[in-house]
Amino acid sequence: MLNSKYNERIFYRFCRRSVSSNEACQLFRICHVPPETPAYTEEYTGEAESLHLLLVIFLGIAANLDNLGIGLAYGIQKTRIPLISNLMIAVISMAVTSFSMLAGDRIAAFITPNAADWIGGLLLCAIGVWMLCQPKFGQVEAYEDAKTADTDGNRVISVREAIPLGFVLAANCLAAGFGMGVSGSSMLGTVLSVGFFSFITIGGSHRFGTLLARTWIGRYPAAFAGVLLIVIGLVEIML
Repeated sequence: MLNSKYNERIFYRFCRRSVSSNEACQLFRICHVPPETPAYTEEYTGEAESLHLLLVIFLGIAANLDNLGIGLAYGIQKTRIPLISNLMIAVISMAVTSFSMLAGDRIAAFITPNAADWIGGLLLCAIGVWMLCQPKFGQVEAYEDAKTADTDGNRVISVREAIPLGFVLAANCLAAGFGMGVSGSSMLGTVLSVGFFSFITIGGSHRFGTLLARTWIGRYPAAFAGVLLIVIGLVEIML
């Protein structure tokens, strides 16, 4: 029997991580949660599920906006990033995100759900502020010169050359994934979002870099990513 708001919150965090809104409602009924509990209703769980999905999408975008600069720079320098190399970079981002989320989730197991939301949210906000104050991570800026990654000078980023580039670009995924892990986000959804947007941002900016450079996002990707992470962090605290 769940008889306190604290237990209801723990139970709902479990539902948010593991099951759909309909399954969540059934679990609440089985555990005899009072009908007046907001999380009991399908409308409430459905809205929370939609909001969480939106946050996961935003995180995938924010964690990969550094990729825009890389794709744009390599396109201008006529250095090709083959499909398999782009996939390797995306896989590395997904692996780093999985690792950091697992670490965050383990830490969250030792603190209250409310504290976990605050720690995860504040961490995401801090990363966002850091990105606003320091627009480019030093290693990423160095890799904007294609010669840094293209070690054999053939103007093609091979899978072997894509591995160190992938780890450099995954730096944002490491920190943001940890924050999302602490706050109890869905690992599968977050990892897939990070991988998808990693692939899209590199491929899209490499192909359409000239058009992208004219937009606000293309000119200030780090600032846009920082604002997104701050918004995600605030929502995680209030959710």
